[in-house]
Amino acid sequence: MRPALLGSIAFACALGAFAGARAEQPRLPPTVALEARLGGGLALGVVAPHTIARAAPFTLGLLGEVRLWPRPWVSVYVTALVEGVDRFAFGLGGGFRVRPTNGPFRAAIGLASYVAPYTFGGPTASGGACLSVGRAKATRLCADAELDAFVFGSDLPSGRVVIHLQLLLGVSFDAF
Repeated sequence: MRPALLGSIAFACALGAFAGARAEQPRLPPTVALEARLGGGLALGVVAPHTIARAAPFTLGLLGEVRLWPRPWVSVYVTALVEGVDRFAFGLGGGFRVRPTNGPFRAAIGLASYVAPYTFGGPTASGGACLSVGRAKATRLCADAELDAFVFGSDLPSGRVVIHLQLLLGVSFDAF
C-alpha cells in the first residue's frame, strides 16, 4: 500500500510541476496598439424642446494608443476620423482608455473634433470589449458603443447640440 501511495503522490507532484511549467504567464498589455474602426448609428439634433433623429454618417477611424500603466491597463489614445456618406469631413480625437480588469472590457473618455471642411466637436465616452483572435493574442476584434456630444463648431446652429450614438466595430493589433 505504501509504494502505491508514494507513487501516486510522486505522480501528482510531477503532473502539478508540468502543469505549472506550461501555465500561461500573465501577459502585459501592449506598449503601443493600433486599431482600425468603422462606425454608424443615430444622430440626434437637440434644440430645446425639440429633438430631431436621423441616421448618423458612417465614420472610419484609425486609432493609436500608448500604454501608461499596465495594471489596470490605462492608455492614452489619438485617432484620425473620416465622416462620410451624405457629406465628408476629417477629424481628430484623443483621450484616455481603461481596462479595469485587464480583461476584454474597456471604457474611454475623450474629445473629438471635425476640422475640415467645417468644424464641430465635443466630449466622447465609450464602452465595449475586445476578443483575441489566434494563438498569439496580438490581434483582437472589438466592438464599442460610443456617445459623442458635439457642442461647438461652425457647423452647429446657435443653441443646438448634436449627439451621435454609434456602434463601432474594429480590428486592433499590438504594434509593440
